[in-house]
Amino acid sequence: MQLNNIKCDRSYRDQATIHHCSLCGSSNHSLLFDKGRHNQVVHNYICNNCGFVFVLPRPSAKKHQDLYQEDQFFNTETNLSAPDDAKFAACELVAQSRLKILERELGEFLWSKETSKSILEVGCGTGDFLRLMRGCGWNVLGLEPDVNYTEAVKKRYNLSIDNQFVEQFYTEKRFNLICSFDVIEHIEEPNVFLANIYRLLDDQGYLYLECPSIDRWYGETIDFFFRDVHINTFSQKTLKAFLAKNQFQLISSGWNSHGLWVIAQKTNKKNLLVEWDDPQRIHQIIQQASFPIKAAKNNRLITRTSSIITRSINLIKTKPLQIPIKVSNKIKNRFHFDSAFNTSGDRLLNAEEVAIKPSLPNTSSLRVVHVGIHQNTDNGGDTLLFPAIRWLWQNHLAPTHFTLSPLRGEVTQKTIDEINQHDALIIGGGGLFLSDTNPNGFSGWQWACSTELLDKIKVPIILFAVGYNQFRGQSKFKPVFTENLRKLVEKSAFIGLRNYGSIEALKQYLPEYLHHKLIFQPCPTTLLSRFYPDIPFQTENTEKIVSVNIAFDRHHLRFGHREDEILWNIADSLLLLQEKGWKPVLFNHSSHDRDAYLWFKARGLRLDEARLFCVPPQTVIQEYSQVSLALGMRGHAQMIPFGLNCPILSLITHDKLGFFLDDIGHNEWGIDLQQENVKNNLTAKINYFINHQNDVNLQLQQAQEKLWQITQQNIEKIKKSL
Repeated sequence: MQLNNIKCDRSYRDQATIHHCSLCGSSNHSLLFDKGRHNQVVHNYICNNCGFVFVLPRPSAKKHQDLYQEDQFFNTETNLSAPDDAKFAACELVAQSRLKILERELGEFLWSKETSKSILEVGCGTGDFLRLMRGCGWNVLGLEPDVNYTEAVKKRYNLSIDNQFVEQFYTEKRFNLICSFDVIEHIEEPNVFLANIYRLLDDQGYLYLECPSIDRWYGETIDFFFRDVHINTFSQKTLKAFLAKNQFQLISSGWNSHGLWVIAQKTNKKNLLVEWDDPQRIHQIIQQASFPIKAAKNNRLITRTSSIITRSINLIKTKPLQIPIKVSNKIKNRFHFDSAFNTSGDRLLNAEEVAIKPSLPNTSSLRVVHVGIHQNTDNGGDTLLFPAIRWLWQNHLAPTHFTLSPLRGEVTQKTIDEINQHDALIIGGGGLFLSDTNPNGFSGWQWACSTELLDKIKVPIILFAVGYNQFRGQSKFKPVFTENLRKLVEKSAFIGLRNYGSIEALKQYLPEYLHHKLIFQPCPTTLLSRFYPDIPFQTENTEKIVSVNIAFDRHHLRFGHREDEILWNIADSLLLLQEKGWKPVLFNHSSHDRDAYLWFKARGLRLDEARLFCVPPQTVIQEYSQVSLALGMRGHAQMIPFGLNCPILSLITHDKLGFFLDDIGHNEWGIDLQQENVKNNLTAKINYFINHQNDVNLQLQQAQEKLWQITQQNIEKIKKSL
């Protein structure tokens, strides 16, 4: 055993001694750092000539291949043999940020329709970047050695992927763009990797790379940055040098939250300037990163505190779903926030400020807890919905002081005790019966109140205009949902569901003796013109604006494998509409919805955009008040314009839109996007609305009146329960 150890040590020393730098060819190198993530020993050496950093000993070819082909890498990193929804969602955000860089740096090259362009992604992982590039009109192909990942990606996105390393991939095809993210640091020989990319690129084709950089190492300690699977560590200079050495002309480079990125162009020049890095500079980075542990802890504490404050402020501004009202107000009072103002200079009220107390002071009033989303959130419909419920309650039920409680916050005994100090609890509205938003083992739906705690509520419980919100093809609710729903219905004084489709869906989870308690209560946003204050006076819109909302949450469930076909067909219909003098405008209810412009620009359609996320409720109303026809894929992109007396054409990718059209008796006001001939059917329906505006407006008023009568009847029932 001792002899074997001696041989092993000698072999290791020999490899470290005779290794030649891949960048400059020098064998003059020294140990830079010998620690890695998870307390591993990782020997990172630095070339004392050019500053390139690399791990020794190098893994064997077989070990290297097995690591990436046989699930070892992804299993080790994520404990997942295949990506789940959370992994796809995280990678989708990263892909969007990478595409923004590409669009900014290459501009119209991304959109040119003169010839069909092709992209190859080396190490495509979850395929999210290729999905976006395909939406931009490109022919896409991925290389991914992990078979399980490949199968999951093909099932979700229907992408073309080969299970090969780029070194083994041969084709007559040449690509206009090759991208590779977080791959080159894993590669045995960067020159061979770049040479194969050069071989596969079209003349003057582009290479888009991203990798970690020692210049801006990440993690709380430098140990975390160095990993055993990262056998190459680049600085900006050494990566540029590798590119120049392999006949790539640098176009641009920079850093994002994921590391160093570069865009380079294939060239036939063999005398490009190759500039080494300074090894002493790299040593200084390591030394500065390896301060005494006490200093490091203090620095991390300062950094972490600053980071927490920054993240909290950004979260409240952009995605404040989880922030309790009291915490939010404290942060807002401590730090400056830009306020939204209307054209007259008056500040627009934020969602949590609207209708929380009676309009008249010293009025006898109820005290009610309102469970909902009480912020200018990343969903314009939700931003307006919960204030609308409170306005309806204040104006037509009883003057009320509302205590706002976050829908997705933690529900404890303290929460229940506070509820029981009030006169009633109102939950809703919105599509709260959804399993994957705020997933939890307490209730199985968005309000995570356990059955045990639910049973301790002593005041009347009112569910108002809530809905069954599961997507087509979505996994079923957890078993806990059935028990929790039954207890909720048993205890509630009023169960108002926003459509009959929700009533029928929830009956499947309830015993028959509780079915009668499920009552149809339309969403208040469908009735805004009947009760909501400060609705802008409608005048004839000379611009003839058509709002267009395309929803991208759970896009794989909305569109399936027909995403490109459906969205391009919508774009073609809107182009025809533009030719008739109408002005389509993208109405983005969520930041996710902005992705529609990629598919639209691929067809030559460029639209103005209205931002409806993270804005005050009144902004949502003002934007929709200018619209002559609303095309909507989200539920509230259908209901809000309807409530403002604007004709609607529903783009159905979720059953709830069809449920609403059933309730008002106008199925012809929608188009199911899974049908064939989307372009022709959509164009025909748009033309019908244009040619029958007076008839449609009358029908809308009649349908809205029926919903208003139902709501007034329900309000009387709720009054009795209180």
